[in-house]
Amino acid sequence: QAPAAPAHLAFVDGGATLEREGQAETAASGMPLVPGDRLRTTRGRVEVLFPDGSALDVDEFADIELQSTTLLRLTSGRVMLIVAGVSDPANAVRYQVDTPVASALTDGPGEYRIAWLSGPGETELAAFRGAASLSTETGSTAVGAGERTLARDLLAPSLPLPFNSARFDAFHRWSFTRRDARLGTASMRYLPR
Repeated sequence: QAPAAPAHLAFVDGGATLEREGQAETAASGMPLVPGDRLRTTRGRVEVLFPDGSALDVDEFADIELQSTTLLRLTSGRVMLIVAGVSDPANAVRYQVDTPVASALTDGPGEYRIAWLSGPGETELAAFRGAASLSTETGSTAVGAGERTLARDLLAPSLPLPFNSARFDAFHRWSFTRRDARLGTASMRYLPR
């Protein structure tokens, strides 16, 4: 069996930099992403596609590092992680996103927003679809669709809080447009001209 293709930058919208082994270059669509790579956005957004079909949408002013094929480290900004596998949830890849104070772990397919709010020193995990958990050294909180939790250093994450999953800002609209573009191209093959 051939090794899976690496994650890659599927779409770059605005200013972003890819750092590899101390060398920085302007991020461009099609660039592979390998463990150790660091992606920084300024006034730009980036979409990363993983071999399993999952996608990571990175907002403006974010800093994320690929630790392994399923482990990411977010040190500023926010991301939307869209985990593939609705047709076979039991075999969906589990992703972990570490921030300075907490770790978000997906539990099956879904759409998850992970944010590192450096001002208050807080990590947010919000589930639009699916189930995930947020853990610190002092506890863990599971969330389902329409729920979010917040964690600060040395404190257990908050109990699940409901949020309005239909309230979108510019980043959510961008992310959902990218999702629709991905899904549209896949389903277009099966439609008559």
